[in-house]
Amino acid sequence: MSEREQPKILVVDDIPENVRLLEAVLAPHGYDVVTASDGAEALAVVEAEQPDLVLLDIFMPELDGYAVCERLRANEATAVLPVIMVTSSVGEDKTRAIEAGADDFIPKPFNHDELLTRVRSLLRIKRYHDTIKALNRTLEERVETQVEELERVRQLGRFLSPQIAEAIVSSGDESILRSHRREVAVFFADLRGWTSFVDGVEPEELLRVLREFHNTIGRLVQRFEATVGFLEGDGVQLFFNDPIEIPDAPLRAVRPVAQAWLRPRLRGGNRSRLRDVR
Repeated sequence: MSEREQPKILVVDDIPENVRLLEAVLAPHGYDVVTASDGAEALAVVEAEQPDLVLLDIFMPELDGYAVCERLRANEATAVLPVIMVTSSVGEDKTRAIEAGADDFIPKPFNHDELLTRVRSLLRIKRYHDTIKALNRTLEERVETQVEELERVRQLGRFLSPQIAEAIVSSGDESILRSHRREVAVFFADLRGWTSFVDGVEPEELLRVLREFHNTIGRLVQRFEATVGFLEGDGVQLFFNDPIEIPDAPLRAVRPVAQAWLRPRLRGGNRSRLRDVR
């Protein structure tokens, strides 16, 4: 149901007296009533007014109530629009009304209280459906936005450090990369004895050491909010305070990060061959 205060009900009947009777029953209970005198007009009013419920006569010239209901159900926008068939006919017509897609059937002459009860019941169901639909739409939009952000981070991550990629996505533009001046602290390190180490070990051991070294760098970069200048083999360059400003940039570069790398976590017999970074 729409967010308007008064639910809107479309009354469709080719007999003016019947239309006025339904208006007299519904209007005092706070319903906004719009009308149509035939099937073709009813479809036009549905598209223009977007009612919350339709009270539909069956027997009308040219386009009857069955055809109107079938067309409403065939349209995605009105597939769940509540429809109550109102007619003086009974028997097989009730079955045909349900088969055409009607939600309910009320024979004429109708009981006013019964009509109002069925209207309220179907409007309540429509309100629940609209609420769920709105929640699903909101969820879909959020998921779509998050997927787009993740994809953008992934693409930026091919060329930029994680901090910069995240900052660009969060800001919504690339203004963070514009030319500017700022004091930065730069840190460079590589593994001592790397060249001789490479010549003396198997490829599997070499890759294990590199993987451990890179993993250590990754953890420290995130912990101390560094920006990766380059990470190549056993060499790494980091800088601090740009493009994201951080306090105590020199201390972060010299004390915690350097101390962590001065004790490399290399396992096995190769500890003595690769003792520190320079």
